[in-house]
Amino acid sequence: LKNYPSQKLQLINRHQIVYLHRYSILNAVYSEFLREKHCSELSDWYHQEAENVMLNLLQLNPDDSNLAYNLSLFYARTSLFYQNIAGSKHRIALLNKALAIILQLQSDDNAKQMHRFLVQSELLLALQKENQNIALQQQLIDELQPKLDQLLTQPDDQYDVGNFIILVTENYWHQAAKNPKQAEQWLKHHQQNILNYLSKSDATVLSATDRQRHHILYSEMYALLNMPQQAMQALQQRQPSDVETESPAEIQSNKNFGKIRESAEFIQWFKQYSVK
Repeated sequence: LKNYPSQKLQLINRHQIVYLHRYSILNAVYSEFLREKHCSELSDWYHQEAENVMLNLLQLNPDDSNLAYNLSLFYARTSLFYQNIAGSKHRIALLNKALAIILQLQSDDNAKQMHRFLVQSELLLALQKENQNIALQQQLIDELQPKLDQLLTQPDDQYDVGNFIILVTENYWHQAAKNPKQAEQWLKHHQQNILNYLSKSDATVLSATDRQRHHILYSEMYALLNMPQQAMQALQQRQPSDVETESPAEIQSNKNFGKIRESAEFIQWFKQYSVK
C-alpha cells in the first residue's frame, strides 16, 4: 500500500479498506507476539508494515475513528516494550504519537476516552523517569486529576489497574514536591481504596510483557504504602529474564521503593542480579 500510486488509492473500495484494516491489525498483533519472543528484527518488519498500512488508510479516510483509535492503540501497545531506560526515548515518541491521534478524535465513546487516560498516564510516567518536559507533566497531572478522584471514590472494574497505580504514584510525588507531609496524609487517607482496587486485578490473564509490568507496578505501590512484605511478594514474581521493563538497577533506584530500600528482603532480592 505504501508504494501504491496516489491516484489509484482513491479507487480502493470499501471491502478492500476493511480487508487492509484487518491486515494491518494482524500485522500489529504478530509484531507484538514476536517481540515477546525476543524476535526483535522480525517484529520490526511487521510493525513497519502495520504502521504503513494504517497511516495510508488514514490518509484516505481521515474521519475513520475506529482506524485512528487502532493506530493510537498500536503505538501505545508497542511502547510497553520500551519501558527500560535504554528504550525510554522511543517509548516517549510512541506515546506522543498515540496521544496526538486520540486527542484529535474528541470522542464520547467510553473505550476511546479510557484509552486517552491510559496513554496520558503512561506518558506522564515516561516523562517523569526521564525528567523531561516538567510543564507537560504538570498539564497531564491536572488533566488526569478528575479521573483519579473518580477512581478513588468510585472504582471502575474496567480501568487498567497498572495505570491506576501510575496515577496514584505520580500524583503522590507531584504533591510531595510541594508538601511532603500533605502527600503522605493524602496517601494514607486513600490507602484502603487503593488496596481495594489492587485486589481486583488478575495477572494470570495478562500477556507475558503485561504480567511483568504488573508485578513491578504492584511492588512499587505496596512499597510506597510502606507494606514491605506485599511489595517483595510482587517483586519476587518478576522473571529474571525480563528485559523490556525496568532493569534491577532501575528498580533499585526507583524512588517508589524508598521506604523499603534498606530492608533485608529488598537487599537480598538484588543479590541474584549482583547489583552493586
